[in-house]
Amino acid sequence: MAGAFKTASDTPSQLLKVSILAKNPETGESMERILEGAEAIQCSGIVRNTDELQSLAAQDGVHAVLLDHSPTPQEKILAQSLGLPLMLLDDEETQNEPIPSVCGRLQKDAADAASLEMVLNHGLETHALIQDLNKACSRMNYLRENRETAERLGNIISMIGVAAHEVNQPLTSLLGHLELMSMNKDDAEKVLKYLGRVDESGEKIAHIVKQIQDLRHEHWANDGAFEGDGRSLYILFAGANGDIFEHISTVMEGYPAIHCTRAVDGRIPVETDVVVAEYSARHDWQSWIQAAKEADKSIVLTAECRDMPGACSMIDGGEADGVLAAWAPESECLRILTQVCEVGYFNKKANNARLRLRNTALKDDLTGLVTDAIMKRAVSKEISRSETMNRTSSLLAIHIEDLENIQEKIGPKGLNQAVLFIGKHLRRNSHREDLPSRLFGDRFLVLLPGRDKKEAREWCQCLVKAIEQTPFDWFGKIMEIGITAGIVEHAGGQPETMERWMDNAEQALVQAREQGPGTIFALE
Repeated sequence: MAGAFKTASDTPSQLLKVSILAKNPETGESMERILEGAEAIQCSGIVRNTDELQSLAAQDGVHAVLLDHSPTPQEKILAQSLGLPLMLLDDEETQNEPIPSVCGRLQKDAADAASLEMVLNHGLETHALIQDLNKACSRMNYLRENRETAERLGNIISMIGVAAHEVNQPLTSLLGHLELMSMNKDDAEKVLKYLGRVDESGEKIAHIVKQIQDLRHEHWANDGAFEGDGRSLYILFAGANGDIFEHISTVMEGYPAIHCTRAVDGRIPVETDVVVAEYSARHDWQSWIQAAKEADKSIVLTAECRDMPGACSMIDGGEADGVLAAWAPESECLRILTQVCEVGYFNKKANNARLRLRNTALKDDLTGLVTDAIMKRAVSKEISRSETMNRTSSLLAIHIEDLENIQEKIGPKGLNQAVLFIGKHLRRNSHREDLPSRLFGDRFLVLLPGRDKKEAREWCQCLVKAIEQTPFDWFGKIMEIGITAGIVEHAGGQPETMERWMDNAEQALVQAREQGPGTIFALE
């Protein structure tokens, strides 16, 4: 804004109204006389405190404030809220003191109309750049909030898909058994049996719905009052500048649910929601960013005007969750701190809910057995455990025979019930450490920790016997369902990989099927 108050012909185009905030009356009068000698500057008056300055700015309009002393925190806050640049007339006490909030400085002994006019124009230009930087910072925070909102929506959509997938199976089972109850309403024994299945399906649906209900959107603050379970917001200030902490504490006093404390001994209390770290050369803000990450806390950087570009770069790099101007007014402090805290809180709830739904999704919809992903993890762990404990374990690949024929006779619903029938027998035949899983369609995999191939064969024979003793009954149609199994063992202490062990089990199953239905084959 250099030259904004003077034209090229040195004819004033607009008077620059300057207010003098002086603790020393003589200095104030001297500065007023100097301002009278400047063509493009008008003195709006001499004030003694921030109240008088605020009143003068509201009545007459002020473009800048000239000080004869280092600005106090209250003066910095007022200048920030009114958008006024601060100019300092340096004396012996302040000339060597770094004051980041001041936009222009002039030596008291060298003060005259020309030099004061030059300093004021330079200060206005600096202030305009600072304002643009603050706008860019606000825009960056706004874009970051939009990105986080989009991420939240993406999380919600993915969880809705998982939830719908999980609800579909018990809902189908519930409707199917209700239909069966209607078809067999005169058979009390069957109705009672189907009613138990209906209860199981209903409980599973209720459990999934409860998980979804736990993920409700909660706002941290609304008109100064916190919503949801009487929660509070705990802010930890980590910085060397006690005035900034006092400012944040003061503006947050009107919100009983917000508690501001200052860091002690480099520790982050457990109840902390957001860490406000001072971004400056005299403070170790890097260690606080690292500590906040380790403690899984949100972090906001507060910075003076000259340090704002560096603080903003931390946002771009994903090191911090927000940037707050050192002397920001109450509305800005509340908005940044509560939004950052809300995002962190929501992300934690979303991650927990996604994990719960993911764990639910890791079970097969039809049989309730674990899926391929869990089996691979269990096989990898068993290899390590076998090497440590020097024990032998076995892996079984099981195939249901002639499912195509079963489907032709009783249809797809009956086919699903046949697969469920085998899954139940696998669970009943398994001991505590055994892990049966359904890979796909008619294929199952069973991990038998601590059992060699001889014991695995005996386990498989018990399974075949149990299936033969309780044949599959589909509405009075008794159907014999057979299985074929391949067995491969892993001797303790021998080198093995998860992929090779599972491939060997599949090869054993292939050889078993080549020898004919119902074969149990152990790979040497």
